[in-house]
Amino acid sequence: MNKSMLDRQTLKVLASYGLDITIQRNMTHMSTGKIFQGQNARGIVTVVNTRSSPWQLLPKTRFQNTDGLVFRVTNAITVPASGSLDAEVIADEFDAFNQPIGARGNILPTRFFLPGLSPDNQKLLYATSKAPMTGGQTLVKKQISEDDIKAATERMKKELQQAITDELQKAVNEKSILLAQQTKFALIKGKGAMTNADPVINIAPDLVGKPLDQFDVSGEMKVHGVYFNLNDLLEILKAELKTKKNPEKILSKIDEQSITYRIFETDDAHKILKVTATLKGIEQYDLDSSKPAGERLIQKIKDHVLGKSLADAKDYIINLPEVSQVQIKSWPAWAPTLPTVPDNIEVVLNNL
Repeated sequence: MNKSMLDRQTLKVLASYGLDITIQRNMTHMSTGKIFQGQNARGIVTVVNTRSSPWQLLPKTRFQNTDGLVFRVTNAITVPASGSLDAEVIADEFDAFNQPIGARGNILPTRFFLPGLSPDNQKLLYATSKAPMTGGQTLVKKQISEDDIKAATERMKKELQQAITDELQKAVNEKSILLAQQTKFALIKGKGAMTNADPVINIAPDLVGKPLDQFDVSGEMKVHGVYFNLNDLLEILKAELKTKKNPEKILSKIDEQSITYRIFETDDAHKILKVTATLKGIEQYDLDSSKPAGERLIQKIKDHVLGKSLADAKDYIINLPEVSQVQIKSWPAWAPTLPTVPDNIEVVLNNL
C-alpha cells in the first residue's frame, strides 16, 4: 500500500500490507421447541355461579389453579343462576408458563379460577374439584422451532464477528514465522483497520418442526485486515524520540515494549490509515564536566556548599534534579565542614 508515497520518501510514512482471510466456524445448536406426546389428565369440576343470572361458557373455556395448571371444559355449558354444575375438564399439554403438564396434572382436589374473566368476575364464577384428576402421563420430545433457526443464525454471526481480530492476528503471526522472526509483523487494530463482508450462514433447509434435539450450523465470513513491519515503526519512533530529547540530556534507554498506537483518521479513497504512536524512553542529564551543562552544575554545587557541614552539603546536592546519588569525601577526615575556598573543592560527575 502507499507505494508511490514511499517512493517519494515522504516523511513518516510506513508501508502497510493488506491481508484477506476467510473465517469459518461450525457449531451445534440445541432445539427448544417441544412436542407433547404424553397423556392429559382429566376429571370433574363443580362450576359455581354466585351471580343472579345464568352464565354461559364456551367449549375450551380455561380453568386454572394457582400452580399455573390449565384445564378446559370439553363442551359448552350453562351454569344456572346462584347455582352450580358439574363438568368434565381435560388438562392442556402445556401450563400457563409453557411447561409440559403431563403427569403434573394428576392433582388432588383444589380450587380453580377462570383466567379469561376480569378479577371481579373471577370472584363470581369459579370451580372446585372433589376428586383427584387422573390419567396424566409425561412424554415430551424436542423439536426445532422457527425461533431456534433465528437464534442459531444470530449466534453464528456473533461468533464470526468475535473471531475477526484473533484470526487476523493468527494470520499475521504465521507470516512472521515464515520469515524466521527476522521481521516482526503487527496487525493494525482499531476502527477502520478491519473490514468484513456479510457472513454466510448455512443451516439445512426444512428443519422447522423436525423432532431433533439439536442441529448443525456452519458459517463463514471474508475479512480484510492491514499489517505492518513493527521494526520499521520502531525505527521511526526511535528517531523521533531522539530529536525530542532535552539537548542537555542523553537518551539512556528506549523501552521497545512500550510502543502503542491508535488510528485517528482513515482515508479509504487513498487507502491510508493515519495513526498516532508513542514510545517511551528514559533520558538523563549529560554530566560530562567538559560540557557546558556539566560545568554549570559543578559551579552551582561549589557556590552552595562552601563552608557547609558535610550533612547539609549532602542534603543540598542530593535534592538537585540532575543528581541521584552523592558521596562526599573530606580531608582531613575529621574536618566537620567543607572548605570555604572554591578551588579547594573538587566535584567529580559520573553518569550512571
